[in-house]
Amino acid sequence: KGEGLKALEGRTWDAVVDTSGYVPRVVRASAELLAPHVQHYTFVSSISVYKELSRQGLDETAAVATVEDTATEEVEKHYGALKALCEQAAEAALPGRVLNVRPGLIVGPDDPS
Repeated sequence: KGEGLKALEGRTWDAVVDTSGYVPRVVRASAELLAPHVQHYTFVSSISVYKELSRQGLDETAAVATVEDTATEEVEKHYGALKALCEQAAEAALPGRVLNVRPGLIVGPDDPS
């Protein structure tokens, strides 16, 4: 586990809201570390996880984007597929205790989006 995760060791929480997961390896590491110490994990994903964004009426059962090399960390190239893999990594670590939120753009001051 990364040096940055040491601050999470030995503590407990009612819930976690992960707003910064882009790479499945990182989400997996933090979710696995937190799994025994948290009741609920909310992962802020993206509408970009959907394979066919142009299709109307999408819901959480719609197909998600995939990437052939699941170890890739090229976020700019595979953003949606990596977010989908992050969702899966969180769920694998905390089965039945994960809420995946899939918003559109989240922007604020000075955001170039």
